[in-house]
Amino acid sequence: MRNMYKRIKIGFSLAETLLAMVILGVILAFILPSITSTKPSESKLLYKKTFFTVSEAMMAVVNNPDLYDTTQYEVLKFPIQENENFCQYLASYLNTVGNINCEGNTGSFKLANGVTISNIPQKAMQRQENSSGTTVWEGVTDAEAENTLYFKVKTNNKDDNENDSDCSKRNIFKIRYSANGKIYTTEEDQCENSILETGTKIQRDGE
Repeated sequence: MRNMYKRIKIGFSLAETLLAMVILGVILAFILPSITSTKPSESKLLYKKTFFTVSEAMMAVVNNPDLYDTTQYEVLKFPIQENENFCQYLASYLNTVGNINCEGNTGSFKLANGVTISNIPQKAMQRQENSSGTTVWEGVTDAEAENTLYFKVKTNNKDDNENDSDCSKRNIFKIRYSANGKIYTTEEDQCENSILETGTKIQRDGE
């Protein structure tokens, strides 16, 4: 009577379990590199966040009638105070920690998230009047000037490597700004553009 019914097999054998584990291991070996490579580094995330944070601070600066003549399009060329301190203006709209160095043309300060912003001048636009009374860029032509107007963003305390062609190793990036307070990137800022991604790249007027 007991032999009339066959026992029903329940579960997997050891060999089947091991085979399934091997297959899963092979699949993971293929997909894990792609997952980890698409995960943005902390440096990239900090730069992207800083880019938009600085953009908001710049808009606050150029829209403050106590600091600049807001009726002008190239507002940063028309400071209200003779002793303009653009570096200090910008810092006042950001969450900074520690000392704020706004002396000379290479001011710097650190944000609460650890990012250091430097290369900030006291006068947003270095300018002088030529013999005909026309305002010109000091030391450079109009065409060259925009390439000199940028902040340096250092995302950590590692050794400087702002010129490293490998974006994954970079910890210093650029944020460019124009006379109307707009911040942007150029085609040569390849690492910065790869972080900001298509659609979030900020372009200067005329592009």
